[in-house]
Amino acid sequence: MRALLKEHLPQYEKELDFTSLHQAKSYFSDRDSAYYTAANRAKDLDEMQSKAGTPGENPSTGVYRLTDSIREQAVPVSVRLDKLECQPQD
Repeated sequence: MRALLKEHLPQYEKELDFTSLHQAKSYFSDRDSAYYTAANRAKDLDEMQSKAGTPGENPSTGVYRLTDSIREQAVPVSVRLDKLECQPQD
């Protein structure tokens, strides 16, 4: 898998390298915002298909139900970031 990633995404790095807590919070905040935007769009599509009498038809997705469930069980990012230790780069 790593060989495929290197071939198709040469800049890909598995590690997230933050030099400050501010960088880490900004990184996760941006992704959190994008997640909610995508989840809301998916919910709107589901509602649109239900109103049209075709629930589950394309375009629609129920994956937000899974991700919402996972997120409900997860430790909040703010709690994890409070414990994050950022090391300065050499």
